Amino acid sequence: EIITAFKGEFGRDLVKDLKSELGGKFERLVLAL
Repeated sequence: EIITAFKGEFGRDLVKDLKSELGGKFERLVLAL
């Protein structure tokens, strides 16, 4: 739901945005949510 809402609101891919902004263990944690 969050991914769909993000794409609808911003027209971008949430997972790709997070991967470009985050790194390491925190990235894995966020992507697991």
